[in-house]
Order: sequence, then C-alpha cells, then structure tokens
Amino acid sequence: MAASEIRGHEEDWRQRLLRRIEVEMSTIEMPTEPLANPAANEVDKDVEGSWIPSPSGRDGTWHRRDFAAVDPQEFVRTAYRTLLGREADPDGQAAYEAWRGAWLGRAALLQQLADSPEGRQRDVRLVGCRLAYWLWRVSRGPLRGLFNRLLLSWDAEAWMQGLYRQLRKYVDGATERLAREVQTWRAVDLGTTLLEHQRALNDLRQEVEALRALAEELKVARTDQQPQRAAPRADDDELEEEFYVAFEDACRGDTLQLWVKLEPYLAELPPAPARVVDLGCGRGEWLQLLQGRGYTVLGVEPSGAMVQRCREARIPVVQGEGLSWLHAQGEASVDVLTAFQVAEHLPFGELLAWLREAARVLKPGGKLILETPNPENVLVGSHTFYHDPTHRNPLTPTLLQFAFGYCGLRVDRVLRVNPYPPEAKVPGDDPLTARVNGHLCGPQDFAVIGVRP
Repeated sequence: MAASEIRGHEEDWRQRLLRRIEVEMSTIEMPTEPLANPAANEVDKDVEGSWIPSPSGRDGTWHRRDFAAVDPQEFVRTAYRTLLGREADPDGQAAYEAWRGAWLGRAALLQQLADSPEGRQRDVRLVGCRLAYWLWRVSRGPLRGLFNRLLLSWDAEAWMQGLYRQLRKYVDGATERLAREVQTWRAVDLGTTLLEHQRALNDLRQEVEALRALAEELKVARTDQQPQRAAPRADDDELEEEFYVAFEDACRGDTLQLWVKLEPYLAELPPAPARVVDLGCGRGEWLQLLQGRGYTVLGVEPSGAMVQRCREARIPVVQGEGLSWLHAQGEASVDVLTAFQVAEHLPFGELLAWLREAARVLKPGGKLILETPNPENVLVGSHTFYHDPTHRNPLTPTLLQFAFGYCGLRVDRVLRVNPYPPEAKVPGDDPLTARVNGHLCGPQDFAVIGVRP
C-alpha cells in the first residue's frame, strides 16, 4: 500500500472519529465556566465578607445554575440569606442539612424556600428547580426509599464533569492509538501481515472445534455414569393446589380482616333469609358472615382442599366449576349471586357465559355482586395484581359495566373499596398531591353490582 493511500486512510479515520465525538458531545450540556471557584462568578458581599450569588435573569429571576458555585457546607445558610434575606433559623438549618450534599437535594431546598410564605412575600422568582421539588414531595410517600436514594446520592453536575473528563481522555487515547497504528502500517508489508493473520485465525478455529467435541464427549460420559431420576411432572394438579392453598393462607388475610373488607356489601343484600350463592367461595369467610345474620347460603368451589375447609366450618358447599353449576340451575331460582376475586381468573369468553347464566338464574330484582382488583390504582394494576400466578389480566370498571349490560343485567352501582391507609399517602392538600394519592393510594378493589330487570 502506497504512503499516500495510508495518509488518506489516516485522515479519513480522524474525520470520522471527530464527527462521532461531536455528535456525542452535542447531547451533553458541558460546563462553560468553573464550578467550584466563587471568585470566577459574579457575587455580592455581605457585611461579614461571605459571598452571595447574583440572579442571572434580567428581571431578577434566579436559576439553579446561579448557585452552582456555592460550597455545599454553606449551602443552607447561603440559600436563606440569598432568597429570604435572613440567617437560617436552627430548625431550618437542621431540617435541610441532609439535602445539601446532592444537586437534586439542593435544588429542592431552593424551590421550598421560594414557595414558602416568606419567599412569596419577597416575590422570589426561581426557575430550574420545580422538578426536583416535586420529586422531594413524592419521596415522603410510599416510594420514599427509591427517591431518597436518588436525591441523596446523585450529584448531576459532578457526574457531567466526570463524563467530560472521560471523553477528553478517550479522544486523546484514541488519537495516540491511531497514530501508532499508522506508523506500524507504514513499516510493514500489509499483504504479508494479513495472510499470516488469516492462517492464525484458521488454526484457532480448528482448535476451538476440537475442544467443543471433547466437551460433548465428557458431558455424555458423565451423564451415563449418573443414576437416572424421574423427570418432574409439569401438570401435577395436586402440587399446584397445595401451593395455592398455602399462598391464600399467607396473603389473603385472616377471617376477621376479611369480614371488615366484606362488610360494605351487606347493605346491598335483601333481608334475611334470602338465598345467597357465592361462586368461588374459597375458604368461605363471606358465607360465614352471612350465616351469622340468618341468610340461606351455599358455596360453589372447584378446589377440593377449599371445599374440605368449608365443610369443617359447617358451611354448605358443593364442589364444581361456577359455570357448570349455573347451567344446571332453574331459571329465576336465586336471590343473590356473589363472586369475590374470581373474574380475573377466567378467560373472557367464559366470563361472558357466567354473566348470561347469572342473568337467567337470578330472580327478577335479584343481584349479582362481582368484585375484582382495581387497575385504576397504579400499584395494583402494575404490581400487586401479579402476585397471584393464576390471574389472567386486570378488568376495568368500564369493561365490566358494559359486559353486564350486554348480557342482560342492569348496572345498579360500582363500589370502589379497600384504599391504602391514610399514612401511606403523600402529605399535602394541593391538586397535584391529591391526584398522585388518587392514583397510588386509592381503592385497591372495585365491584360492579348488577340487577336482573
């Protein structure tokens, strides 16, 4: 290869490397002035000689970057003096001490002071800190662990400086390696070198294939020497049922807890001794609650283990699938049908068949109460719903209401029940906080109550 061709390749590689670096650097906001030298920034002086940053906006608006050069050790004191015009009181100093060590924490502190009554009275104008302040508010609710780790550990500007240094180091190193390779190409016969490399590569491939063959032989020999075990059964229904019973005991809650959750549905029932049939009755807690109030009850349950528990508790129960039981009943023979946490286990076609049969079996004016997890709660729809491996997919209130009407049942009402406790909510009374609490801490279940016309 001629020297002119080598120089052409060298220049081409340099240009491509520089273009790639320019693209990468264009996506990063690089610092344009020192970040840790107060003397390099425009400052004001107080009577004691400590410096205070000046606002960068034309109308006196402060930006987060105006505080970039403030020493973290003095950040709380400087923020109070700059935005509120006074020294930090002991309570404020102590409350915000933990936030001064990270960029997001310092930005949240600035927004907190600007939004305070004193800040509004002084007409403090601040930009670039609102997102950090919102994350700080959310971090005091159910997600405090995740957001606290973010706010207390991420120093974005230090990260940007480190990335800038790494890029500079990469560019310098790549340039040096390119220069060395070009010199090497100029000093050797490239054709001979490529041929030698090809021969070495072929030799390595042959060695790799030989090692693979030897590994397979050793694997077969080891398998022949080991005693054979029976393959595990993937369709062991008994094992799956035992697991599910244990899972219910661990996660469903005890009888008293369930009675508290089920009590709102008592107001939807006709007077005793009306006949109530619970489809998928499980351990029978709902039927026990009704028995104590004089109702005529029956449970339908496919699990043999659950049926045995109901019988031990003297709860009338039959073993079988809910749809099969409904199909065998006469028309207008039941006052109330209930199904708690069952619909989400069914294929949708089977659920529609349930609703049609329920509309036939109920007496005129009879009710169907169908409860299921509420995907309007973000934590339920994205997380807790999938604790149960037999759940298929969440069902929305809009879908179930339409399905009830489509199958001949008039929707009487929708009950949203079992919200998270008040202490789980994000503190605050503004509209944004209320919306966050509604999506994260709202009702975990809902029930559609339908009536046969």
